[in-house]
Amino acid sequence: MRSGAINVDASGRAVVSIATLPAGTHNITATYNGDTDDATRIMLVRGLLHGQGWWDQHLMRLQPPVGVYMHWSRLLDGGIALMERVFALVVDWPRADWLTRLKTHLSRFDMVGLAGTTRLAYPMWVQSGPPYIFGQVAHTSGTKDWPAPYRLEIYGAPAGAIYGIQAMDGLFLAMRREVLARVTFDEKTFDGFHCYDLDFTFCAYLAGFKLAVICDMPALHDSTGNFSSDAWRQTAQLFTRKHGHHFPPMSSRKFMVAQVSAQSKEELLEIMSPPYIRPAK
Repeated sequence: MRSGAINVDASGRAVVSIATLPAGTHNITATYNGDTDDATRIMLVRGLLHGQGWWDQHLMRLQPPVGVYMHWSRLLDGGIALMERVFALVVDWPRADWLTRLKTHLSRFDMVGLAGTTRLAYPMWVQSGPPYIFGQVAHTSGTKDWPAPYRLEIYGAPAGAIYGIQAMDGLFLAMRREVLARVTFDEKTFDGFHCYDLDFTFCAYLAGFKLAVICDMPALHDSTGNFSSDAWRQTAQLFTRKHGHHFPPMSSRKFMVAQVSAQSKEELLEIMSPPYIRPAK
């Protein structure tokens, strides 16, 4: 396992698993998931958790003040609500909600992460640039150049889940057991800190697994990484030697990632949780 520790909501810690596998050809286009059904389902679960009756399936946020009666089965609502209650027995409610969202995403995708690209063309995923990079990650700051205690980088967060992902950053990865059963970490080629995450996730993509970047699970990362060192350049050459034949032709372009300062974790959560990504409780 390799990763800088990350803080989830109120400083909960997450761990990254790593691995890899051989290659094939690819030609992918970016696809986006607005998650409207997921958002509606979450609101029904929220109502159930906050005292709304089992047989009362009115969703008051639609067509207020009358609301809309949802015809969906209540059994799934009950299952999600129960899962969150179970998580809440061992962690606080923000972490229970975070874990519930993670479990829900893993029911749809084989592997999820917090930042990545739908078109890997370089040994650094963010170099692909818009419109192929997605995710949002907060970092601890407080430097001379950025005096605010927190800095949020927004690569692209149009929805709660972005699928069609080819490679992801290793700051946080979660996956189904079958991924690790088929994909192994290439320790011989990548024996240091750099590019192990791209190698693992890209090989998982080439093996046919469904990858997604999740934008509705706020996380705080303790490190921004160092991509100007000799160690990184050497590892990038190894990555290109292994996977370069898969890179699509792509011209280099200048771009700027959106960066937002925040004075507190509460302010970070507000910025990272717009209504179209994460419904209010």
